[in-house]
Amino acid sequence: MNDDVNLARDFDLCITTTSDAIQSWGLRTFFQWKPKYNNLDEKIMVEHPECYADGVEWAEQKKLTIPAIPTPTILIYLQWANVRGAEEKFGEKHKVWFEKIREASRPNIMDLMLGQVKGGGILSSTFDALKTIWGHGDLRNYLYVDYRKHTPMSELTRYWVYEDVREYVKPYEKRAYASNKTNLRTNGWPEYAARRLDMIINGDDKSIDVISQIQPFGGKNSMYRLGGKPELNNGCHSWRDEFTMLFILDVFYQPEDEDDRYDRKVRRVLQYQTENDASCQKGGIFCDEDRRFMFGSFAKQSDPDCGSSLDAVHEHYYDSEEKYQRLVAIKRAVDPNYVFTANLFGIDSINAPKNRQIKIIGRGHGLHGDEEVKTTHYPRPTLELSFGQSTWSYGWSLLAAGAGILTVALVYSSVSRARRTSD
Repeated sequence: MNDDVNLARDFDLCITTTSDAIQSWGLRTFFQWKPKYNNLDEKIMVEHPECYADGVEWAEQKKLTIPAIPTPTILIYLQWANVRGAEEKFGEKHKVWFEKIREASRPNIMDLMLGQVKGGGILSSTFDALKTIWGHGDLRNYLYVDYRKHTPMSELTRYWVYEDVREYVKPYEKRAYASNKTNLRTNGWPEYAARRLDMIINGDDKSIDVISQIQPFGGKNSMYRLGGKPELNNGCHSWRDEFTMLFILDVFYQPEDEDDRYDRKVRRVLQYQTENDASCQKGGIFCDEDRRFMFGSFAKQSDPDCGSSLDAVHEHYYDSEEKYQRLVAIKRAVDPNYVFTANLFGIDSINAPKNRQIKIIGRGHGLHGDEEVKTTHYPRPTLELSFGQSTWSYGWSLLAAGAGILTVALVYSSVSRARRTSD
């Protein structure tokens, strides 16, 4: 799809990969845990839920909707909408894409279960077990979405929204890469991306987790690209008429130490992401330039001011100096006192009052250069965990014994999302 510049704008596709969720909050609530925490995020989640989220499902009950049993997943979101209205009908030429994805992701275990669940017997029992495992009285509605059945747009839109606060209750190092290439299918990028993800998912450190999202922007008919033509002057978002693919790569980790200098885990994660950064530079396999999205802002090890100042890295977010300077002029005109400047990562924040020039720096940034991350180890006489080791008396032994516990392997073949507007 990414390489097809003539792809109809009726299609949307997104692929989300999650690694094993051993450290997810859903699993922790399965056992009797003492009130000690592996990291600050867990402490905030339990003791200050009002700060962790507001109005997001289950957050006020100190829970996330992650499966209670560790479940690596690949979620494939595919939808079609008749953007030209009632004159356009879902037909065989559209069905081909859905069938291709289903064929590539066989066996379709979820289809079998959902298609025959009303028949009772073991399938019905398994369906009930899934509800319990997923931590809900009702199974997620999106499991019922099927491209062979019309779903109104008013219903389908919400299925694209991730309802949890975050995927893992841990700190993480973020990346959101943008591509302008139309040969990703053939230049080796799929194999490259799969290999990089596999390093975490099947790696030796199970306290490190990864979330990835791959989202094509469509071909030349995509409204995202059509609406981004410079002559339309539709806004400050840059490169809209050139983007072809978004690749989000967030790596969560369990800290080893509250002092970044001695935290080997954060150094390992920083090195992993630094290696990934090479995919978006001159000669990069994903993009020949370092282009970033404002919604998915992140800092590289090589960024000046540790990536905390937008003024210092604005060329990665805006496609011309002229555009950025226009935004600076607007900022100075409507907010001369920088009332709406929260920190350094804002338009013209370098000229804001000193009490507004707040640096927000990620863990480990500024302490380890590219080479230092690879080679340096800071010895420490005693390595103490920041928030105390979480303790429990029988959790994993209970799992190991398997006394009366049925482990259900969930294989998401695909979550096909056929969408059409309401009649």
